[in-house]
Amino acid sequence: LLAQGDYMRIIGSNPKLGADAQGEMESTPPMRMTRAQRPLEWMVDKYGAALRPWELTIAFNMGELQMPNEIVYNYSKSNQSQTSVVKEREPSRSMVIQPPESYRGE
Repeated sequence: LLAQGDYMRIIGSNPKLGADAQGEMESTPPMRMTRAQRPLEWMVDKYGAALRPWELTIAFNMGELQMPNEIVYNYSKSNQSQTSVVKEREPSRSMVIQPPESYRGE
């Protein structure tokens, strides 16, 4: 749970997610996330309430990710002064992005 003034941050294995180089996750500070503008109704089915999730939009250009198009990332919670940081459990999360030319809507 987040207290007043706390916020979520993300860091990942790609320079756009806070890393200096591919595969390095601890080199630079995590990127600060913001709360969604309004609650998302689809979350009622999963969590029992419409929630305002933490989010961050990052655009990748075609071919920018190195094969296998995988992004490794994790979250942390911090207070405004960053004197209290709680990192997400290990191992880090992983997302494999399908090559656009092979995507068929699945």
